[in-house]
Parts: sequence; structure tokens; C-alpha cells
Amino acid sequence: MKTIILSSVLVLTMATGIAQANTITSLYNTGVNASDGLLSNNAVDSHYTLVSEPSGTVSNAPTYANHSLWPVGSQYGAAPTNADWIGPDPVAGTTDAEGKFDFRTTFNLTGLNPSSAVISGLWAADNQGYSILLNGKSLGVIFAPTTTTFSLTSFSITSGFVSGVNTLDFIETNFSGSTGNPTSLLVEMTGTANAAVPEPTSVALLGIGLLGFAAVKKLTAKKQYARHCKS
Repeated sequence: MKTIILSSVLVLTMATGIAQANTITSLYNTGVNASDGLLSNNAVDSHYTLVSEPSGTVSNAPTYANHSLWPVGSQYGAAPTNADWIGPDPVAGTTDAEGKFDFRTTFNLTGLNPSSAVISGLWAADNQGYSILLNGKSLGVIFAPTTTTFSLTSFSITSGFVSGVNTLDFIETNFSGSTGNPTSLLVEMTGTANAAVPEPTSVALLGIGLLGFAAVKKLTAKKQYARHCKS
């Protein structure tokens, strides 16, 4: 009986204990493969798709890694070692239309507590970051480069997450001018969330069930002892 009660207490303690932060493993930087290694030039980035461009909505068009090809020039600075630029074209330097491009990635919080999720990172865009959206809601994070530098801009997301699949949209504006201009995006980010824990009612039912099991086991033991004494 003591063993059962102690086990019940241990299970309840584990169920209601302090949750530990877990890395959101389905969250990826731009320009990397499934193992977080940099993609080769012009390879498809399977973690990001283009969902809209200046001409309108597109159906999950592929994006391409532009490692060491575009953007070029010292004004962009060095890309992080664990992320790289991506764009809508398989060949760097292709002329892109003037207007907004929406690059989308998804991540999954199944088994994690969405209210505890946090994402922090850096991003840059050519020519200008317009907004970051989490599940369709704008975070108002604007990356506005000067005419001479495209340094990374930090962002942090602490609310607006949902259970299961979440979407992140990075919207940037391309300034083509009269001669056209290629466009590109760079994102480096990490995220954590606590493991999901049972609802209080579920924990209570678990405790009641375990204690009930203990009571039945004790009653059965008494009956068996009584029969043994009569025999």
C-alpha cells in the first residue's frame, strides 16, 4: 500500500513539476539543410517557400540558397556561419520585380506548451525588411538598412504561438528602380518551449485513479487474508 501511495505521489509530482525548456527543433535558419549545414549554391531551401510576390500570391514557390553569390559587396557584411541568404531565383543576380516578397517557414509545437515558447533571432533583407508575421499577425519588426550597410537586425517573439504547426512570414521589399534588382533574405534564429503538461483536471483524475486502485488492492488483500484465516 505504501509503495502504491508513494508511486502515486511520484507520478503526480512529475506531472505537475517544473517544466524544462526544450529546443524547437523544427525551426531553421535560411540557407541550411535538415542537419543545419549550409546548402550549396542555388540549392532549394526546403524550409522556406515564397507565398507571395509583387505579381500576387504564389503556391509555395521554392526558394534558393545564394551562398557566396548574392548579395555581394562589402556593404552586406559577413553572413553568420550557420545561416545564409536565400532568394526567389536559382541563379544569383536575376532581376526581381519591385515590391513585397513573402518568405514563409513553419515549425511544430506538438508536445510543447505554446504559451511558454520564445523565439529570438536576427534578420536582414535586400532591399528592406517590411514585417515579420507569426500565424498571420504582424510583429511590426522592420529591418531598415541605410544606403551603405545591411547589418542584421534583432527580433524576439514571446507570444502568439499556437499548438501544433505555426507559421512565420518574413516580408521584405525589393527596390528595383529602372534597371531591376535582385532580392534576398537572411534569417538566423533559435527557439525554446517547455514540454506540455497535463491539464489540472487530468492530473486530478490520474491521482483519483491511482488512489482508487490502491484502495481496491488493499480491500482485495484483506479478503484474501480473511479467507486464509478461515481455511
